[in-house]
Order: sequence, then structure tokens, then C-alpha cells
Amino acid sequence: MKVKEVVATLESIYQKELSLYDDFLSLTKEQSKVIKKGDLNKLERLLAKRQKIIENIEVIEEKVKPLKDALKENFNLKSGKWLIALKESEISSQRLKDNLTKIIALINDIQEVDKENQSLLRAKQETLSNDLKKVKKGSKVNRSYNTNIRIHSTYIDNKR
Repeated sequence: MKVKEVVATLESIYQKELSLYDDFLSLTKEQSKVIKKGDLNKLERLLAKRQKIIENIEVIEEKVKPLKDALKENFNLKSGKWLIALKESEISSQRLKDNLTKIIALINDIQEVDKENQSLLRAKQETLSNDLKKVKKGSKVNRSYNTNIRIHSTYIDNKR
């Protein structure tokens, strides 16, 4: 495969991936709203949708792998940050550069929103934990007041 064909294929692939990351960011932002409302059923549905998107991205990344290996080998791109190296290389088209820049920005945005979501979930978890402790304590107090103390006659008779 020639370099131009590889770049054209990558443009197409990363355009699809860009769309998936955009959807993923939208779901992540919606997830924040759902967490604030406390709707666990909707949160579960959103997480399932996010999982499907992740699986689709993984499928796309599998398609990119042979192209990535060929480019890394032919143009000495560093394996750890090959995307950034590709974006900055002369073989990359403007469309590919734009797509990669947008994907990187979307990933950063997703990470930020996910961090906020995690802290919101930790706060909700702590609140629920405190509420559960109060319920347990109340239940214990309630049991102590509602015990029926019975003195059996056999006990009294045996004492005489």
C-alpha cells in the first residue's frame, strides 16, 4: 500500500472514530446530569451505551494497527506517541491532522468530565454510606426499646 493510500485510509478511519468520540463525550456529559439527579437506572443504560462505543472504537483501532505498524516502520515514528508524530510529519494530510487534533481534544475533554463524574459518584457513595449508618443505628435503638422482657415463673420459683 502506498503512503497516500494509507493516509487516505487513516483519514476515513479517524473520521469514523472522531464521530464515536463525539458521541462518547455527549454520553459522558449526560452521565453527569444523571448522577446529579441520582437516577441509577438511566446511569446504567448510559454506561451500557458507552461500553458499546468503546467496543466500536476498539474494532476501529484493530483496523488501524497494521497501518500504524507500516507507517512506524517506514517513517521511523516513535511507537509510544506515534499519533502525535504522524500528526506532525510531512506525510500527514491536513484533514488527517485536523481529525487527530480533534480526537486528542475530545479524549482530554472526556477524561476531565469522567474525573468530575467519579468525584460526584464518590460524594453520592459517601452520603449513602452515612445514611445507611444512621438507619442501622436507628434500627439498633428501636430494637432496644421494643424488646419484651419476660420473667418466667420457673425462675422465680427456683429462687425460693
